[in-house]
Amino acid sequence: MKEPVEDTSPRICQIWGAGQYYGHETASSDADIIIAADGGADEAASRGVTPDLVVGDFDSITTDRSAFVDRGGNDGDSAHSPGTPAPDESRSSSTDSPSSMRRPSSQGAATSPESPSPTRYQRLPAEKDDTDMLAAVKLGWEAGCRIFRIYGGLGGRMDHTLANLNMISLVAAAGGRASLYGDGIIVTAISRGFLSFAPWRSGERAMVSVLSATDRSEGINERGLKYQVEGMTMTNLELTGVSNEFLPNTPARIGLDRGIIYVTYPDAAPMPSWHTDITPATSLGHLDTRPSRWLTRPGRDQVEEETDPTTSPVQGSE
Repeated sequence: MKEPVEDTSPRICQIWGAGQYYGHETASSDADIIIAADGGADEAASRGVTPDLVVGDFDSITTDRSAFVDRGGNDGDSAHSPGTPAPDESRSSSTDSPSSMRRPSSQGAATSPESPSPTRYQRLPAEKDDTDMLAAVKLGWEAGCRIFRIYGGLGGRMDHTLANLNMISLVAAAGGRASLYGDGIIVTAISRGFLSFAPWRSGERAMVSVLSATDRSEGINERGLKYQVEGMTMTNLELTGVSNEFLPNTPARIGLDRGIIYVTYPDAAPMPSWHTDITPATSLGHLDTRPSRWLTRPGRDQVEEETDPTTSPVQGSE
């Protein structure tokens, strides 16, 4: 009898955000973990998707809002199902190991043969530095996921769209890959690696664009496309890589040696295979479970500003 082969493929996290939706979003059958970021829980619920975890300050959830209240009265320190006692305050904010969210794999790579536990909830303060979306990605990363498929990350508020572009660059720099799903388009970021697309009937003007996310990206290759480049250097002040095109029934490959690039392509394209030379980071940073230290404190900050000697008038001046 053959020994079981360990599945070394990257774990996949699907995230439902509170941005814009276009009517064709569904649960990924191969997702190891599904996380909803605040109001994204409404979108998931409307499509019959049950997340493993809901995280956020819960300012944009409308469905069963009462179920998302931290009844322990311990803002930012809970990760438990509604109706259950709050966790011991002496425990860390990650009261349950993120790995406990893992779903049984269709390839038999589950960490446990048991069925997934009910949806858990982690409440975060509203006045924090991270967005709810970044919190969801950090928790997915802690659970061992390195590929992120994100709905509701484009459209809606422009500042959140820009923040999410920074976020997928952060994931790329850490050795992972995150993709934002929009209206017929996917935006991803890669670093020191490549994407390979299988041949497909792309049709006319199936656009693929490449832009530098970092000040400088080097060794960019675009093969099997209408415009082909080898060893190109781009900066984030250039637009040269916009509106390349897939060629019908032709394999394509996009990669780079240094830096980070954004790649946009049609969601009708086959899902690309991905490789990176970066050893994944152990963490994307701590989870913000306390209000921002930059938060203005009414009364105190104004007094400090008024008495700051660097802002006091010069003696003798009128």
